[in-house]
Amino acid sequence: MGSSAWEARAIGSRVRERIGGLPGGRELLELAALREDVDLVGGAVRDVILARTPRELDVVVGGDAIALAGRLAAMLGTEARVHERFGT
Repeated sequence: MGSSAWEARAIGSRVRERIGGLPGGRELLELAALREDVDLVGGAVRDVILARTPRELDVVVGGDAIALAGRLAAMLGTEARVHERFGT
């Protein structure tokens, strides 16, 4: 395995470990593991790599993001809210 592949795996492992310790992070990782179309994006990735605590977890979903949000909310014992204007 090349060094860049090893580094990518190490970073991915570190990101998953840190995200799993955040509120809702374990549940998000559990749902994302069932799909291939969910990626963590934005400042959370940067913050975890720099050993900072992310303020929020932004994800991009290739499929039905509203359904994913609903499942995540149910796992967390709450309800998902959809921004009417943006559909997010």
